[in-house]
Amino acid sequence: MSIGTSGSPPATELNPEGIADRTTVGVFFGQAARYGERPLVHHLVGEQWKTETWADMKRYVLAVASALVDAGLKQG
Repeated sequence: MSIGTSGSPPATELNPEGIADRTTVGVFFGQAARYGERPLVHHLVGEQWKTETWADMKRYVLAVASALVDAGLKQG
């Protein structure tokens, strides 16, 4: 993935703990907290399989969300 892999923190800090546990996003963040470094998905890059963990995916999701907020996306 190319979003959020530069090592620099997102420009906008988001608070995933502030999301209701009963929403789809809340369930995702709960599972990411629970499973952390366990594998979530495996995908082929060229001829080699790569594993993304729950923690990796959480970072990607937060990076995309932060970029959308920075681009002007508003709630609602």
